[in-house]
Amino acid sequence: MKTTMNKSLGVIVGVDGNISQVGMYSMSNESQFLWNGELLEGPKVGALLTILQNDVKIIAKVVNEKIMDQQNSVKSEEFDNRYSKNSVNRIVSLRMQGVIENNSFKVTSSYVPMIGNEVTITSKEDIDLIYGIKKDAPSIFIGKTIFENKKLDIPINEVFASHIGIFWKYWKRKVKYPSHAVFQII
Repeated sequence: MKTTMNKSLGVIVGVDGNISQVGMYSMSNESQFLWNGELLEGPKVGALLTILQNDVKIIAKVVNEKIMDQQNSVKSEEFDNRYSKNSVNRIVSLRMQGVIENNSFKVTSSYVPMIGNEVTITSKEDIDLIYGIKKDAPSIFIGKTIFENKKLDIPINEVFASHIGIFWKYWKRKVKYPSHAVFQII
């Protein structure tokens, strides 16, 4: 898969401690996007998004979202203008999770989003860095991420080499053929 520019969703419009507000672009209010031939999941509560700040990618989780109707006021006779042009602005709140710096993910609060930073969909490569999956390491497909709907592999050597002894110890008593159970997993 070729590396391409990520889908830009919006811009940071407010920062309050480790919570940042993103003003979403009008074209990024969809549940899915077709972007460079790929079907991408739109932002939703629980999903990871990337905040671009110079050479650092700040990884943040969506904690809530709301809309502000620009045409509604206390004096409005009609309180539902969501189908009127330029009426609704979507605001998404993000909580920092860590940063991707020098091609590795770190849980840190050293970097804080700044007003004006661009927010994008987190790429498959960045999700691999977050979960600690090395590019050329042998891995097993275990499913897709819940919120981003991206393929997720686990490294064979790092998971099974350290945990197979635990499986063996406990399964030996509970399973008639422990070796059969282990080989089913592998």
